[in-house]
Amino acid sequence: MQAGKLKDIITLYKRNVSRDAYNQQSVEYTKCYDCRAQVIYNKSTRTTINDEVVINFIPSFIIRYYHDIDETMLVEHKGIKYRITSILFDNNNQSKSIFCESLNE
Repeated sequence: MQAGKLKDIITLYKRNVSRDAYNQQSVEYTKCYDCRAQVIYNKSTRTTINDEVVINFIPSFIIRYYHDIDETMLVEHKGIKYRITSILFDNNNQSKSIFCESLNE
């Protein structure tokens, strides 16, 4: 893997599930760490939902293999949060490819 291609900085958020006194679950995301990544935009879709135009980006991020990530984490890049759909490991290039979809908040 060429380190010069890791130009963008992404932030990874870890999911924390907690329960209150009434046994209700609440999900919070806390910042885990920042790392460098190569960003590749695969495609985007434009749909209309309830008379509102929603644009979903589907990027992939390529990071070093030693970062501990899983599918429950969130990725933030340039102020937009993405949900991780799959992670592919590449031992030859010592990298992980993270495929995401944008969150509508």
